Amino acid sequence: MCNVTNTNLCDRTTGSCTCKKGWTGIFCNEDIDDCITTANICPALSTCDNKPGEYSCDCNAGYLKNAFGQCQECQQGRFGTDCSQSCLCDMAHTAECKTNNGSCICELGWTGRTCNEDVKECDNVTTCSAYSTCIEAIGSYECICNIGSKRSLLGNKCLACSDNTYGDRCSLPCPCKTDNTLTPTQSCDHVSGSCLCTAFWKGNTCEEDIDECNADVCADSNAFCHNTLLGYKCFCKKGFVLHETRGLCENVSKLSEGQEALQLQITLNIPDNDINLSVESTFAVYAEKVVSSLRQYWSRFIKGFTVVVNTLRTGSLHVDYTLYYVPSTNTSKAVSNAFVEMVNGIDLEFDGKTVSAVSDGLANSSVVCDVYQVAIGDCGFSMACVVEKGIAKCVQNPMVSTDSIRLIVGVTVSIGLLLLLGIIIAVYALNKRKARTAMKIKQKEAFNNRALQHGDQKVLKLPGVESRRNYGAPDASRYRTWRSLALGLSGSYPNEHDRSATSFKLPRLAQNQKRTNSFN
Repeated sequence: MCNVTNTNLCDRTTGSCTCKKGWTGIFCNEDIDDCITTANICPALSTCDNKPGEYSCDCNAGYLKNAFGQCQECQQGRFGTDCSQSCLCDMAHTAECKTNNGSCICELGWTGRTCNEDVKECDNVTTCSAYSTCIEAIGSYECICNIGSKRSLLGNKCLACSDNTYGDRCSLPCPCKTDNTLTPTQSCDHVSGSCLCTAFWKGNTCEEDIDECNADVCADSNAFCHNTLLGYKCFCKKGFVLHETRGLCENVSKLSEGQEALQLQITLNIPDNDINLSVESTFAVYAEKVVSSLRQYWSRFIKGFTVVVNTLRTGSLHVDYTLYYVPSTNTSKAVSNAFVEMVNGIDLEFDGKTVSAVSDGLANSSVVCDVYQVAIGDCGFSMACVVEKGIAKCVQNPMVSTDSIRLIVGVTVSIGLLLLLGIIIAVYALNKRKARTAMKIKQKEAFNNRALQHGDQKVLKLPGVESRRNYGAPDASRYRTWRSLALGLSGSYPNEHDRSATSFKLPRLAQNQKRTNSFN
């Protein structure tokens, strides 16, 4: 049985149902989904909405169907289904009001639900570049270059002043002496323009030299301070020289300990330019330059030496100096060879320039030979030191003939033989004299012994005599003489018994014996 509502016609004979549009089925009671069965049934930007027996095409939110059945976007300020709602955005600061939901897209510098709040860009420290300041504005901000900087060529940042400029937009030039500043390409502060001097200069434009010598900068009492344009320098006083390892000034006299000291002279061909060498600092500056030049020269020949400048005189530059070195055969030979070069003239590096120099004092070659003979010893008799082709050596002395040499050698040998013979004779005579003396001593001892003993009878030793003559020693009897014995007879005795107990017999002198032999 047909659904009357959904059926256009019911066949009276068969009873079949003819369904209305949008319906189907035997009885026209089944809805046809046109949104599915029919492709592209709705226009763009719309949605197909199936309904019982029919469908509709509804424009999406933010769109409105026009007279041609097409969906078009809502006008600005309207949004929602069929553009039925008004936007709430602050349209003065809103870039876009979304037509589908009415949300606000704010312009740059604004924020908030309705774009009515100003963004605080300057709260972010990275908003502006270095050397600039952030300034807030309504809905925006501005980066202003600070004094002492300027905007880059691209305009996106600020740069500090350069090329010796300073101030607002780097419009002012620095007033400094650029060579006396820390950075010659930017000699002043880029903000204030004050000059940035090195440690050796001061003043508004770095034009005033600082005298460091006003302070006690030289710790050595044997040194003095010399102010320079680039600071200061400590020089040893006259009579002192800088020790290479300790760095202190020590007395020149210490250099002569264990070293050879040669007093030398050299003249450097340089203009004096009215220099005053009587000023201590001026003398020290030139002496240092001379020492540097001479060390460079002498180092070609020897090692471990010291050069000390004693005096300087103008008119070119006349130098009296002392060369200290440890003497040895090789060193002394090298020194003598160096002298030969100096006699002929040499070139020295002095104060960055090459100058000619000569040692006139060595022209007679005597100093050269003196040093050479220190090395090898004296040339010897009939030999002489000469300088030939720049080398010192010993050669036969032409002033001494061969015959003279033979004569001198002969005389020297003869004198030597006579001296040797005299020494032999003197030794022989001395030995003979010693033998005679020994014989006399033996004879005296024998004679004295005979005086003390005659035959088997012994002579009594007299205490009185011994005490008076200090003959109390055990061997005192050997020194008795006839005279002492005779004198002893008069000695005192304790009693007469002792006196008569012993008889004294005096030995008789031999007839042929002289009396003088009995006494010392």
